Amino acid sequence: MSERAAGPVAVAVLWATVAAGMHRAGLHAGDDRTISLLGTVPATAGLFRAGLLVATALLVLFAVGIGRRLPPRSPFLPVFVAGMAGQAVVATVSVAGPWHGLHVAAGLLLGASLPVALGLFAHGSDGRRWAVLAWVEAGACAAGVALSRAHLGVLAEAVPAAGFHLWVLLVAAGWAGWERRQGRMRRVTVTMS
Repeated sequence: MSERAAGPVAVAVLWATVAAGMHRAGLHAGDDRTISLLGTVPATAGLFRAGLLVATALLVLFAVGIGRRLPPRSPFLPVFVAGMAGQAVVATVSVAGPWHGLHVAAGLLLGASLPVALGLFAHGSDGRRWAVLAWVEAGACAAGVALSRAHLGVLAEAVPAAGFHLWVLLVAAGWAGWERRQGRMRRVTVTMS
């Protein structure tokens, strides 16, 4: 699978498995329970874990492709991978078990890493629209915290994910044009050096 395709496929896998799990568990958008609950229900735990772990691996592949196209020494990839490590922990450590705190901390790491990674991507690329998307994700994460406090657990987890997944789809859609612009910028930088 190409690095470019890995991002949209990850988004599709994640939303398909979460939607199927929510249907099986009887969760709905306005539910006070969280999507992470799917990892505790026997009928949905395997689907939840598999969907998150497959999506994590695909998103890391996607990020590696992006990292190769950013300036050397860009911290984008380490920040992104740290967030995906958080997602892998969320997938494998139950929110209802004795390691509840680890699950929550990993979710917070994931949530904090996304706007930072998107901002680093914007900084290393040539378009202001990427910076706007980093701010959109930061706002989505803040909205997630507010939704959590309002006891809207499903939306608290879905809104930040949706902002991030919008970025993934837009980067994948603009990949060829972005590569061309990055190539021109590097040629100019090398020529001016």
